[in-house]
Amino acid sequence: IQGISYGGGYAGTFLGKVAISDRLSIGLGGDQSADFLLDVAGRARIRSGGSDMNSAGVWFNNNANTQLRAFVGMRIDNEFGFYSPALDQWMMRFNVTTGTICTASVISLCSDQRLKTNFSPLQNSLNKLSQLRGYHYDWIKKANSGLQTGFIAQDVQKIFPELVETDNEGFLSVNYIGLIPHLLEAIKDLKNQVEAHRITGETLLEMNKDLKAKNEKNEARLNAIESALKQLTTPSETVGK
Repeated sequence: IQGISYGGGYAGTFLGKVAISDRLSIGLGGDQSADFLLDVAGRARIRSGGSDMNSAGVWFNNNANTQLRAFVGMRIDNEFGFYSPALDQWMMRFNVTTGTICTASVISLCSDQRLKTNFSPLQNSLNKLSQLRGYHYDWIKKANSGLQTGFIAQDVQKIFPELVETDNEGFLSVNYIGLIPHLLEAIKDLKNQVEAHRITGETLLEMNKDLKAKNEKNEARLNAIESALKQLTTPSETVGK
């Protein structure tokens, strides 16, 4: 293919001509009936322009092709991400050295009731969570990732199997966000237990006050009885001699 070049413009423009009908099929073993303008079989590679400002990646225009709306590609040598020109910042960055993910905004999970079915309340969350143990640890293959905090997936799988997935190589991953509802229910259980203890304590305090009052009354009666007994047993003085 000859005569292909590209040039300036805020959203980018093509200069020159591409004499290949209206479809370009690459790497499909001679199949020229591609369903897309560009269809690449296997892995493609995008090279860097030599600097962070010209890193490897792909720009995406708006529908009118008048604005650059998003960039997907390398941010720096060890970070891949999504860049927003409108906000002038990287919205999400994936560190390919440490495996960490940094996002500039919240990650909102789809949770509309209309998307769900078969609801059932969580049961025994406090007892289940108490069986888990948190750890500090280091990654074996990520020597520079620093001290980590988390669970062991095999431990979580025994108690919350629905929160653990297994990849095609047998390695386990944990849905940490899925633990939040259990934490909420556990807090509610603890609150109920504290409230029950408070009510029990107040009840015992009232019972103690009643017992103390009764004891004081009984002590007064006992003192009165002892005083009467002393009077009965004391010899009276002889009148006249």
